[in-house]
Amino acid sequence: MLASQFFICFVLIAIMGIIYIRTMMKMAVYNPWEKSNKNNVLKVFSIVFFLVAFVLLIVSIYLINKMQIPSQTIGAQLNKHTIIRPYPPLIGYPTAQQNLICAGLRTSFAFIGLGAYFLCFRESNSTARKKILKFVYGVLFYVFYVNASNLHYFDIWELIAPIIFIVMSLFVKMRSSNNKVAEQDFSDEANKSQEKKDAGMITTNDYSRFMPKNNLISEVSTEQNAQSMEQESKNILSPNESEKKKVLKYCRHCGNSVDYLTDRFCKYCGNQLN
Repeated sequence: MLASQFFICFVLIAIMGIIYIRTMMKMAVYNPWEKSNKNNVLKVFSIVFFLVAFVLLIVSIYLINKMQIPSQTIGAQLNKHTIIRPYPPLIGYPTAQQNLICAGLRTSFAFIGLGAYFLCFRESNSTARKKILKFVYGVLFYVFYVNASNLHYFDIWELIAPIIFIVMSLFVKMRSSNNKVAEQDFSDEANKSQEKKDAGMITTNDYSRFMPKNNLISEVSTEQNAQSMEQESKNILSPNESEKKKVLKYCRHCGNSVDYLTDRFCKYCGNQLN
């Protein structure tokens, strides 16, 4: 692998490694209803993974400075699993030293991704089947990450791995965004229910519940008695129409029947009644 080709390979490993780390962080926080507490044992594992990744990165950088560049592009080593292509590779195959450096770089990014996963991990109530599927998904994602960062011909056979790797990363990102929306809806619903509960407590907990019940009953009965007495007084002071019709007298001048309550003059003779 020439110097320019090794630089392209290094950039490709770095890009795929960053995607791998970001995806592993999103896979760690997968469910929207997870517990907030962290696992201290997984914290220790994450620190160990970070330290190993740091050591591998330092060793890889040291080996890059001591790396020997070949004079020409190295082709693929033929075996029974090799696809024979009629065209030369765009990025040559690495030497033993370059292969060791590339493996160290890939492994360092992988350990950083695992450390980030354990650091961001939250316990959830997922079933055992979902946890197993999640573990298998993580293993396949790592396999496709290694193949996606090891390209030479950039043809359809080699592009299958990076395409699947990117699709798996986008799938995890979409699920994570959907879970954030679900978590927001869940929190909003919980807040609304709490507000309704508080509002119900405010309306029911008025000051009347602190008053003695006997006083309330006596006040209600006293008010009813006052209303009934007022109605009786109105009936006595203002007679109805039937009683008005009974109050009839005779005119002292002509002797005809008149109503002294409504009339002032006799309608027959015209004289004043009172």
